[in-house]
Amino acid sequence: MNSNTSVKKKIIAGLMLTTVALSAAAVTVNVPNFLHSTTASAEVIANDTSARSITIHKYAIDNLADLGISGDGKVADKTLQDKLDKLDVIENVQFKITKVTGTNLTNPAKDSYTEDTTFTPVTLKTDAKGELKFDLGTGKAADGTYLIEELDSPDATHAVKRKASPFFVHVPMTDRDTNGDLMYDINVYPKNEVQHPLNPTKTIDGQAGESLLSGSVFQWEAAVDINPSDFYFVASQDSTIPGSNPAIHVNKGDKVYMDYFKIYDKLNASTELLGTKVQVFDGKDWTDLDSKTDYTFTKGAATMSPAGENEVSLTQAGMEKVAGISGAKKLRVVYQSKVIDPKFNGVIDNEFTVNKKEPGLTPDTETNPNKPKLFTGGFDIEKKAEDTKDVLKGAEFRIATSEQNAKDGIYLATDGKSYAESALPTGVDFLTSTSDDAGHAAFDGLPLTWYDD
Repeated sequence: MNSNTSVKKKIIAGLMLTTVALSAAAVTVNVPNFLHSTTASAEVIANDTSARSITIHKYAIDNLADLGISGDGKVADKTLQDKLDKLDVIENVQFKITKVTGTNLTNPAKDSYTEDTTFTPVTLKTDAKGELKFDLGTGKAADGTYLIEELDSPDATHAVKRKASPFFVHVPMTDRDTNGDLMYDINVYPKNEVQHPLNPTKTIDGQAGESLLSGSVFQWEAAVDINPSDFYFVASQDSTIPGSNPAIHVNKGDKVYMDYFKIYDKLNASTELLGTKVQVFDGKDWTDLDSKTDYTFTKGAATMSPAGENEVSLTQAGMEKVAGISGAKKLRVVYQSKVIDPKFNGVIDNEFTVNKKEPGLTPDTETNPNKPKLFTGGFDIEKKAEDTKDVLKGAEFRIATSEQNAKDGIYLATDGKSYAESALPTGVDFLTSTSDDAGHAAFDGLPLTWYDD
């Protein structure tokens, strides 16, 4: 398989435990990659007194490196348990067990099998320790092949991305360490990557709303929560993604990428897009991604006048970079913008949509629930003579943002700041309006005091 194949194996779900046939002949045991092959001794005969059972231990993972954790059908030894103790258990995951018959059963997706109706299927949930135990009975009558299926579990304490693929467990099972003993309680450790909500959030200058002088520069921030290993990892083992149809295979050492990650925004045409940045937050600092290598614009561009549809898509290089940023928690697109019309009065809100797809999963599309808003406004003035009440032409008005500023001769200027006449910067003018023949003057595109109702 090409090392850049864009596929993903994020759960050890297709677990297959196998044991020996209970005959006097030596039999090679066919086992999955989390067990070692072993050959049973010719003298190994199952007893008729031990209780048979299958115990499932359910764990959540966030990092693909955790997939290397394996079991051997036994209760975890100290080395394995030390690894498992670093993971969260998952409570209330439902599993169903059915006894089946067939020849050389190894893969429920491929092998033909028949339900053994002498055994009544049982469904159980994992407990607060993430465990459940199927008690199968005592003696040889309980021996055989069992199909284990993970069911939908809406009450699970962690939302799981993929259910474990159905798998067979053969009871009893040969102890690979002694190569001469049989195990009657088989312990299975399926691990699932948990879902990480995107929680899309849109702000303007870091707030839910902003009011500026029309034409002033501001920025929209479109941010989502991320799990770095969703974007890229190196496969630690040969495997098939559970539930993928057709089957998606990865080989050990393959570079595996998200199918796509896109942020789409339909920016208001009353604004101009002055620049775009894509950044990743590690809990302390925002790191810029490289616009030449890490992402492309599949709609629009980094600058647009007027603004419009804009879609940023991460490249594989960008996905690899995101995965490599230690502690990465958020990704955002920053749109530096301004309103084109300096006399614009009104409200501009904004929303964005994040689209991502991980191999073997359905696409995930989410939109920010709360739209940030930009406010501008204005007012009209009618100038009349105090004595005759006739309209007056040619009266010039300036704006002071407070009574004290008016007394001190400090007025609002075209850069959105207030100055005294002597301190007015070069290239900046006071906002003025002069009454016309009808005595009418107006100011538009002014910053307002706003509140979220």
